Amino acid sequence: MFRFFELIRTKNSFINNISVLVTGTALGQTIYLISLPFLSRIFSPDDFGIATTLISIAAIAASIATFKFDTAIVGRSKNESERLLAISIICSLLFTLVFLFLLHISFHLISKTIVEIKEKHLFLIAAATLGMSFEVAFRFFHIWSAQYRAISRASIWRNSGRVAGAVLFGLLSFGWVALVIGEVLGYWLAAASLILLAWRQGRLRFVPQVTSRTLLSTAKKHRNYALWLVPSTLIDTFAFNSLVPTIIFLYGAEEAGFFALAYRALMAPLGLITLALADVFHHRIADLSLHEPAKAKEFLFKCAGYIAAVGALPTILLAWQGEFLFTAVFGDAWATSGKMLQVMVPWALMQITVSPLSRAILVYNRPKIKLLFDISALFALVISLYGGRYIGLDLITSILLLSVLNVFAYILYFTILVRVVGNDRREAG
Repeated sequence: MFRFFELIRTKNSFINNISVLVTGTALGQTIYLISLPFLSRIFSPDDFGIATTLISIAAIAASIATFKFDTAIVGRSKNESERLLAISIICSLLFTLVFLFLLHISFHLISKTIVEIKEKHLFLIAAATLGMSFEVAFRFFHIWSAQYRAISRASIWRNSGRVAGAVLFGLLSFGWVALVIGEVLGYWLAAASLILLAWRQGRLRFVPQVTSRTLLSTAKKHRNYALWLVPSTLIDTFAFNSLVPTIIFLYGAEEAGFFALAYRALMAPLGLITLALADVFHHRIADLSLHEPAKAKEFLFKCAGYIAAVGALPTILLAWQGEFLFTAVFGDAWATSGKMLQVMVPWALMQITVSPLSRAILVYNRPKIKLLFDISALFALVISLYGGRYIGLDLITSILLLSVLNVFAYILYFTILVRVVGNDRREAG
């Protein structure tokens, strides 16, 4: 019997690879969750607030630090992927230097908002930005060679580092700075684990052979990623981070609190699965596009069907009994969050089904599609929340409208992905 299940696991490498990534990510996050009771006794809510704000600034900067050239690594030839990695690293270094300079010249504005911050703390923000961007770039580099265990280990290193750094420097009375140091340490440990593995495998021997001419030629060839994905990322980041502030502005802090808990409870676990699915799908669809392009469309449908089938049961359960389950876990005071969770379930199912498959646009060099989708998602947010408030809808109905609009947006997105993959060819670059 055990041999039967082992055979299934071995043969279905797609599921096996997903399980490796999910396990590593889940274990890493479990380490952090277990540490929260200890961290909450060392740090105050103000400490967490300041640290989270500064790391959020670093995360937004890191999301575009490579100018998205790293997203083009998977599915290219060995030499081209190496040059794209080199370009990503150079862009990250230059971007971080410019970002640090901008932080310094705007320090008087930052210090008015966060009075506890000092100018020397800006270097921690820059270090976090560089660490995050390096980790993401090398993550794509290891997806190229299907090194999923390395990516999984990096997640464990990241969360172990953030906890160890926070506890150590927290006990040394560094205050909120300890939390930031922990984040910086975590991202750099994750990045270092990926870099050292690539070095031990001899995959960084190309570095001395890289010339400015070849790098400029490669950057020009893949300029679409910078031109379209940088604004796409900024719009996506803005839409995500503006949800709760928008609800506070329109409906008040209490309603925003109900939404925030429902959103985190629903989307956070899905994020673990979605990223793992995306990484494994990315490598496989890139391989098919190069060697068996006629099978790529079939694989896209199989993945969509598999994800939707797996997600259907919990989706039906949450849509049916979401309010009951929420109140059972969090208490009767959070019943409103349970109702919000119920109306967001269709949106969540479409997101977990289509979002991983959107990596196909990176392989097929159609980054413009991602920008158009992010613009439509932003419009959905504006129409549902601002429009709903204008015509007198309550927040739950407005969230329902947002969910419906996102479902239609994802259906259209998937239809476009099918057409892109179904062309059986890739655009140059």
